[in-house]
Amino acid sequence: MKHTDYIESVSASSRAFAQVLATAPLDVAIRSCPGWTLADLTRHLGDVHRWARSKVTGAGAQEDEPAPDDPTDLIAWFEDGADALVTALRTRDADAPCWTLYPPAVVGTWARRQALETAIHLWDAAEAIGRPAEIPVALAVAGVGEVVGDLYPRQVGLDRIAPLRSFVEIRVLDAGGERVSFPLGAVDAPDGDRVTVELAAADALLLLWKRRTLDEVDVHVSGSESVLRSALRTALVP
Repeated sequence: MKHTDYIESVSASSRAFAQVLATAPLDVAIRSCPGWTLADLTRHLGDVHRWARSKVTGAGAQEDEPAPDDPTDLIAWFEDGADALVTALRTRDADAPCWTLYPPAVVGTWARRQALETAIHLWDAAEAIGRPAEIPVALAVAGVGEVVGDLYPRQVGLDRIAPLRSFVEIRVLDAGGERVSFPLGAVDAPDGDRVTVELAAADALLLLWKRRTLDEVDVHVSGSESVLRSALRTALVP
């Protein structure tokens, strides 16, 4: 995906999220985020959008814009934050330097990160009201790549988890007619600790983010299923 594609994804997913807010009770439980309501999820995503914008613009500390309690005001607050983030991304070049969670330290990294953040939380919100949102294949492929290549190594680097001793090859089957493969874990793992999974990109992304379990997706597993389940129990993402 191109930089502009990620920005348009942030915009489209944010609009869809706002539509959920306009039609669903804010106290509905978010099953994929235990203990959270839709209002909690909205405050989280709105805060993340504002935080990301502060990094994109180089404004330093995040502006203090606490989420309002009134439902109507909360929707407007969310929309304002999303619009401001999209505007900031559109007005800076993809290769403009800025602080990021992981390299490269450029604005384009934030465009991808926020496209995925917003799409996943849109899925959370829509799933909670029985209207699951589809994650586009190209974005899901990018998301699997982010987990494997950026977020998992960051978790290890921050000593939040130990490196996987096993090796999981994730093969995405619906990426435009070509098979895309992602290596996760120890490439030198012995045969007994190696497993290959084949599945759709969105299912792979939802598995890695613990939005779906292995029993809830259409997947073909070659190798030890217990090795795969153990890897998926690991905190691969923040």
